[in-house]
Amino acid sequence: MDMAKNLRCLWPQNAFDTLSFKSETASSSSLTSLLCNNFDLNSIGTIATSPTSITTTSPSEFQDGLYSDSNSVISYGVNSIINSSSSSIINGEQQQQQSSDKRRKTYCETVSVENSGHVAQIVGKNGCKIKHLRAKYDCYIHTPTANEEPVFIISGNKDKVLAVKQEIIKADSHFANIKEERNTKILQKINLNDAACIRLFIPDKYIGLVVGRNGWFVKDLQTMHNIYIETPKFNICNFFQLFGPRNSINSAIQVIYKHIFTKTGIHFNERINRDDVYLIE
Repeated sequence: MDMAKNLRCLWPQNAFDTLSFKSETASSSSLTSLLCNNFDLNSIGTIATSPTSITTTSPSEFQDGLYSDSNSVISYGVNSIINSSSSSIINGEQQQQQSSDKRRKTYCETVSVENSGHVAQIVGKNGCKIKHLRAKYDCYIHTPTANEEPVFIISGNKDKVLAVKQEIIKADSHFANIKEERNTKILQKINLNDAACIRLFIPDKYIGLVVGRNGWFVKDLQTMHNIYIETPKFNICNFFQLFGPRNSINSAIQVIYKHIFTKTGIHFNERINRDDVYLIE
């Protein structure tokens, strides 16, 4: 009855006739959608119509059509909600399954190296070497701190993890060989007459100047003075160690002093504490 009253307000001259719209801009389903969504019926009058597109039907047929369309809309909405919920649940289960599969595929290995000195050399300055390994193999690599055992932990794809492990083992072996060669050279020098081991401390900013490009200056000093020089190592030591006859070592230190002065024009004060020599600005 309320619907009939509303229709009488819209079309007072045809209170008991109802209309079905066949124009492109408005159809019976459009009217049904508006009524189902509680739109103001007075706004329906703004729908464009033409006299030729209007036909008359009986009130009972019109109401049956409205209720039939309303039931269809409600049924469609419920089904859409059910389908959407089902889809969300299925997607969530698939994501959980994928995450679980990924965790199962993650492989983990540990690599022990000789000492913390090798850890520092493998990691590199500011972690540059270990960052390169991470990027190259797309693996997580945990580096031990100074207070931890020298053990690397690697996780990721199995093949890539094993490749990283081999890289670290190879680097550890390389540094071990260098250390062995170093010890051999040191033994050769300290077995000479009046052999000594002197540590030379200079300001950090001049270390690269003393080493020279590709170590050329240090290599020349070793050849000229028949001594062995161990250069500072990042995070290990900040001094040069000179092995060989004491007189030869003292001559090499004077050459280093003059070399820095020639390049920078800075005079250094020399302070000696037993076998430690400090060049101070």
